[in-house]
Amino acid sequence: MVSVENFNEGQESKTDNSSKKQAELSVGQRLRKAREAKGVSLREVEEQTNIRCKYLEAMEEEKFSLLPGESYTRIFLSSYAQFLGIDEKKLLEDYRIAYSSEETEKSLALEQNNLHEKQEKKPALSSKKISLPKKSSGFRKSYLIISVAILGIILAAVWIVQRDKAIHPYGEAQLPPSEQGQTQRPPSTGDLSPEPVEEPAFQGAEVQVEFTGECWVKAQEDERVVFTGLLKAGEKKTWKGISYVKIRFGNAGAARIMFNGKDQGVAGKSGETTDKIYRVNN
Repeated sequence: MVSVENFNEGQESKTDNSSKKQAELSVGQRLRKAREAKGVSLREVEEQTNIRCKYLEAMEEEKFSLLPGESYTRIFLSSYAQFLGIDEKKLLEDYRIAYSSEETEKSLALEQNNLHEKQEKKPALSSKKISLPKKSSGFRKSYLIISVAILGIILAAVWIVQRDKAIHPYGEAQLPPSEQGQTQRPPSTGDLSPEPVEEPAFQGAEVQVEFTGECWVKAQEDERVVFTGLLKAGEKKTWKGISYVKIRFGNAGAARIMFNGKDQGVAGKSGETTDKIYRVNN
C-alpha cells in the first residue's frame, strides 16, 4: 500500500509542474504577443532593430537553430526584447533554462573567444593598411613640391627676360668712343674705288660735346636713349637725331657743346644738373 501511494503522489507532482509550465508563455510566444500588442509588423521591427525578418520570425517560432549562432541568438533576443519593452534579463534567463545545454554553452564560449581573437588582430591589420597610404601620400607630396619649385624657377627666369626687354627695348650696349654718333660707312673696295665718295651733309640735329671734367650724361637721339654713363675730362661725344637730340648733364659746367657746327658754350653751371634739347629748327 505504501509504494502505491508514493507512486500516486509522484504522478500528481509531475502533473502539477507541467500544468504550471503550460500556464506560462514561452520565449517566442512572449515576443509575438508583445509585438502584436505594440501594433508593429515584422518588417517595421526589422527597420528599427536591423534584425532581418527571417531571424525575427525564427525567434517568435522558437526555431533558434536558424539563427547564425548562440552569441547572435542572445544578442538578437536582447535587442528584440528592448525594442518591445520586455525584461531582457528575464527573457534571456528563460531562454537559457529552456534551450541551453552543455553543448550550447561550449559553443557560446568558443564563439566569444573567436570574436575576441578577431578584435585583437584588427588593429595590427589596420595599422599596416594605414602605413602604406602615408608613405604613398608623402612621396606624392615631395614630388609635387619639387615640381612646383622647378616650375617657379622657369617662370621667374622668363619673367626676368621679359622685364629686361620691356625696360630696354633697344638695349644699352655702349659703342666705342670712335664709333658713337657716326654713321656707318660702306666697306673699302681698295683699288676698285680710287676716288673716295663724299658723305652728304647731315640734315638733322648733330650735337658734339667736349668734357672738361667728370660729368654723368644721359643722351637721347629722338625717342631712343643711346647713352647713359659717366664721362671724364678730355672725352668727346657726338649724338645725332633726325628731329632732335636731348641730353641730361649731371655737371653742366663740365660740358662744352657744339650744335650743327655752332658753339653753344657750356651747358650750365658747375655741379648743376640740367636738361638740354637741340632741335633741327633751332
